[in-house]
Amino acid sequence: MYERQALPRPVVREELVELTSGSEDSKESDQGEPGEEPIIILAELVGACNLRAEDADGNQLIDVRPYCIVKYGDKIIHRTTESTEIGLSPIWTVETKSLFLLKISTEDLTKKTLSFSLWDKRNEGPLISTFVSEANFLGRVELDLATVISHCDEERFEVPLDDENLDGDDSTGCLALRFRLATEADRTFVTCRNNVNEDQSSVMSNQAREVMRSILNGEEEETRLHRASLNITEKDETEVAGSSLVNALSSFFKQSGFTDRSTGLHMVRPKPNPDPLRPEETEYLTRTDIKTETLKPSRHWVESGSGNLGTLHLEILSCHDLPNFDTGEAVGNLTDAFVCAVFEDVMVQTPVIDDELSPHWLPWTQRAFRLGIMHPASMLYLGVFDYDLGVTDHEAIGRVAINISNYQRDTTYLLKFNLHKSSNVTDRTGHGIITVRLRIEMHDEKAALMEALKPRPKIHVNVKKEKSFHVVRYTCFGEYDNEEKFDLTVLRSYINEIFEYKMLLSYVFLDSFLSLMFWKGQVEVLGILAPVHSLLFFCAGCILIERPYMLPSFMLLSVAWIMLAGMSYQRHHPSPWMRCQSFQHYLGILLTGKSSLETKRIAPREGWEETQAYDKAWAVRLAKDQKRRDEKYARIQELNDIGDDKISTKTNGMLIPVDLLVRMARYQGIIGGICKKFRFVKIILTWEESIISFWITAIFLAAGIVSLILPWVFILTWTSRIIVWGLFGPHMKFVDVYLEAQAKKNDSSLEKELEKFHEQSKKARMKREDALKLKAVKEIRFGKFITLVPAYNLARHHDRPLPQSSARVFNRDLAKGDQLVVKKDEKKAWVPGQQLHGSMIPRPENLYLKNQELEIKQLGRLLMFEARLAAIKAAQASGGGLERIRKRVSMIRRAEETRASEFELECGGDQSKIDDPVFNELCIRPYQEELKENRLSAIAQKLPRMLSLATISEGEDSSDQSSNVSTVTNTSMPTTFEGYCERVLEQEGVEIVAWGHLAPDSQVSKSLDTNDSKEENEAIPFEDAEGAIHMVSPSSSEPSGTLSVLYQETDSTFVAFYRP
Repeated sequence: MYERQALPRPVVREELVELTSGSEDSKESDQGEPGEEPIIILAELVGACNLRAEDADGNQLIDVRPYCIVKYGDKIIHRTTESTEIGLSPIWTVETKSLFLLKISTEDLTKKTLSFSLWDKRNEGPLISTFVSEANFLGRVELDLATVISHCDEERFEVPLDDENLDGDDSTGCLALRFRLATEADRTFVTCRNNVNEDQSSVMSNQAREVMRSILNGEEEETRLHRASLNITEKDETEVAGSSLVNALSSFFKQSGFTDRSTGLHMVRPKPNPDPLRPEETEYLTRTDIKTETLKPSRHWVESGSGNLGTLHLEILSCHDLPNFDTGEAVGNLTDAFVCAVFEDVMVQTPVIDDELSPHWLPWTQRAFRLGIMHPASMLYLGVFDYDLGVTDHEAIGRVAINISNYQRDTTYLLKFNLHKSSNVTDRTGHGIITVRLRIEMHDEKAALMEALKPRPKIHVNVKKEKSFHVVRYTCFGEYDNEEKFDLTVLRSYINEIFEYKMLLSYVFLDSFLSLMFWKGQVEVLGILAPVHSLLFFCAGCILIERPYMLPSFMLLSVAWIMLAGMSYQRHHPSPWMRCQSFQHYLGILLTGKSSLETKRIAPREGWEETQAYDKAWAVRLAKDQKRRDEKYARIQELNDIGDDKISTKTNGMLIPVDLLVRMARYQGIIGGICKKFRFVKIILTWEESIISFWITAIFLAAGIVSLILPWVFILTWTSRIIVWGLFGPHMKFVDVYLEAQAKKNDSSLEKELEKFHEQSKKARMKREDALKLKAVKEIRFGKFITLVPAYNLARHHDRPLPQSSARVFNRDLAKGDQLVVKKDEKKAWVPGQQLHGSMIPRPENLYLKNQELEIKQLGRLLMFEARLAAIKAAQASGGGLERIRKRVSMIRRAEETRASEFELECGGDQSKIDDPVFNELCIRPYQEELKENRLSAIAQKLPRMLSLATISEGEDSSDQSSNVSTVTNTSMPTTFEGYCERVLEQEGVEIVAWGHLAPDSQVSKSLDTNDSKEENEAIPFEDAEGAIHMVSPSSSEPSGTLSVLYQETDSTFVAFYRP
């Protein structure tokens, strides 16, 4: 009896979108095959390195700006512009058209190659169709399509360049490339970029740039729910000036304020405008009413940032006692204040409050921002400015830096800070006060804590205008933003800071030593300060005296002990705003996934009197010690004057060298680097960066505890023996003789150093390539002025909230009642984050992942083309000519067309002897495990739309039919087999398409010869390496020769192909 497998059900897949525009050669190849859909590859010219350029006299050229011309077959399909940097190692970016699209069809696999030629900008290279002999040729490389398809993984790879004018041993450098499958968004972006030429109108260029920006940021989806929020410094100043003029004219006919005769209260008009929902009620308010309105919940929130760990809710409420930066104070021309906030990869700004030294941003203005959090210890930078029109910059008033890791989750903080010009100079004076309200919401605290173990990302913020750049720069760095440039104030501050650290260390060591020795109160236990640290130190010392081999364990534990002692000292500060998060706080997050709210409420001026007493005690102690040092120095100076024995003639002082400033800038940089290292150690020991401090403490504590159980006697003994016996024994004399002989024979140290240098140089170059390409894309999307946002707040002074600040646990139920109803058709304001991901076309994280998913969906078609290449190689290996190769590729393409027509695959019988390379590549190899276990449903899920296949093995009960079924080598169809197919297969409602029994090579050749003269409506055998399959004559409604597949099986197996 014949056995058959159950027929699978067809599965429908989503159709791929075809690119409407492409190169001319690709269009011509498509016309030859109407049903053919090519694959479209996104290619990138990353750069070239170590090029050689010579002039007509053979002199080496250095100041060159190379460009690249790409040919596909015989036609030029792309040309980059000249590299922006001068040199022999160019890097091309989106700005210089480094991206292009490559459309590959089946016919191209045997006919075309991809070639790249490099030329010098000095002389015009090839024109549209011809080459100019005077062109300065730099090198050329040619790639076959197999290399291109095999590198479609977006990984950078290098290929050596060739120059016909040089000897074979000479090297002309290499070319770096990237390839991957192109999605629809990639095609649109590259087409817009490459089709915009310099001679086109600015309107068309701006339209193309807007399309590219929308693709980079996904605005076509985001704008459905959001409206773009433009920062005030990025707006056209003409528009701002016009709006200010209209407001001034409208205010001219209205009173700015008056005194209510009935109450005697002074009423003022709120700025910038009354509440649109209550215009009459809020047209004039008292100062007290304005403060009350300011503290109400914000009505409009601006969504911004790329982080997904949590959300920072920021509300900028008011500023007080700002200095006046405008002339004409007597006529009411005062500071026009606005606030800029920079957090991670986003910059947001408030509106401008005109002519006000104590501006209030009311709930109906743009003052509230929801900022996505990428790292749990990111810094929030706030800067206050005076808005100025014209060529002058917006004048900086002051700034503040807030470390969000010092604040607990789900707590509303009302914070007041002093504004300072800089955080790095010795003497700081306040320039007003800023009031903000913030709340931190973490989606997964444990994930945020684990994120702190990763290196902090390098984040840049781009803006379009230079005045905006100065605003962002000052907000992040302060007044002295370039500390590498020599400045006497900065240098003096560095020197003073080093002496301050010296004095601080002396106090710490002296106080710690005296506290440990005299068993003073150190840790609060049951309301009593107990000498816990003295007890631990005494016990540890006693153990080490008896067991000195435990010193490594105690050294590890001592680091954790010092960290915990620093945390305890900081936690016991009388001011709640000087305290840090505790070790137990983070340990609870690590164990349970959620932290406890240790602080329920902080009232205004809580701990203020104790803090004043604490600061006063420190000031008295410092003054007393300083007085003692001054008196000691005066006595020493007096003794030197009394005993002065210098009798030589004094000379005039030397003139200051001209290059002193250059050297002083270098020395300032060295001293500044030392100070920054001290600052980093300080923020760790004082738990200013509490998350990093926690991980350092936890790691050393765990390592110390584990090391206590190690056999240190055995480890130290054998380690000492190995070191002494192995490195200091008399046998080392023979080792020395051997090494000297090897050094004389072959001195390869220089070669190794050069090899190491080249490897480091390559990594450094790749790093620079990524930076320049990211810069070019960000300039298109966000603007050309870039600021690096500091990852750590390595400032000398840290900003702390003033005693008037307060905090309370956030009540969600109460907050819901305070929320105002927003209209359904009102879109939320939105400022996109600027952190991009990806190599070839960087995008925001969500769009990057989405684009990857779309690319993965196309990998099946890429595998088809790889199978076609395998078929070409197999035909070439068997000695076939060009016609045989083309015929074989055409057969595979028609087989793949059946996969696009909702056919499925079912296999049965002995699959172990299937060794046809093409069929293995298409059907067997990717599903080898499923075929071995005969799990056909798994194959159907992975590979729908395959031509259905039924293998019918001959068994003992089939002897009555086997005599009538023979090897098929001609166009006649055995009636017994046809009748069997009708009985067995057509009862399932399917149509037999092809059937066959494999034949030897000789019979295949004979079969092919006998069918050369047959008509198209007859059964046609299809060739394979070792067998043939006949195809049933198609009906008149079906195109001829569209269903075929290559297959090879044992002689005892029939194969039937059917259509569901």
